Amino acid sequence: MATKTTDVKRPRLVDKKWLREKLAEQDARTGFELDRAATPQKARAMMLRDGVHPEDNALSREVIRLRYEGEGD
Repeated sequence: MATKTTDVKRPRLVDKKWLREKLAEQDARTGFELDRAATPQKARAMMLRDGVHPEDNALSREVIRLRYEGEGD
């Protein structure tokens, strides 16, 4: 049995060239440079060196706190 899909989600941004150009402009403005040698292991070592401990779950806790902030008022 064939079904008719009426709620087809279409991409809102069609012009990917425009998006790439804008992102390149932003990268140039902020001085962002892609490190092709980056790995998860290097990122974890940098975090540990800077005092961020994964077992603290600080990012997850903050996301959860912000999600429920103001509830119960």
